[in-house]
Amino acid sequence: MARTIEIDDAIWEQLCEQARQLGCDANALAQNLLAGSLQQKHAHIQQLWDEVRRLLNEMTGAQARPTVSEARSVLTPPLVDQWHALMDRLMRELNIAPESIEADITAAFDEYRRECSS
Repeated sequence: MARTIEIDDAIWEQLCEQARQLGCDANALAQNLLAGSLQQKHAHIQQLWDEVRRLLNEMTGAQARPTVSEARSVLTPPLVDQWHALMDRLMRELNIAPESIEADITAAFDEYRRECSS
C-alpha cells in the first residue's frame, strides 16, 4: 500500500537533482534511501544489543567462570563504566527516556507485589 509523506521543498529539489544524475525516478530514489536508512538503523541497534550481550557475559563471568584459586572481582569499575556508557548509547538510539524505564520497572514491581499479596 502506498503512503504519502511531506518533504521540505529544498530536500525534494536535492532529491530530484540526485535522481536526475542517477537516471532514476525521485520517488523510487526516496523509497530506496528510506529503506537503506532503516536497514542501517536496525543494523546499528542490533550491534548495540550484541555489545550488551557481550558485556553482560563478561560482567557475569558467563564466558569463563573463575575457579576458587582464580577468584576475581567480575564487576570491575571499568566494566561498570562501560555498561553505563553502553546503556546511555542504547537509550539514545532507541529514543527511550530513563524516566520511562523507571516507570515501567516500578509498574512491574507494583504488579508483582499485588499478585504476591493476593
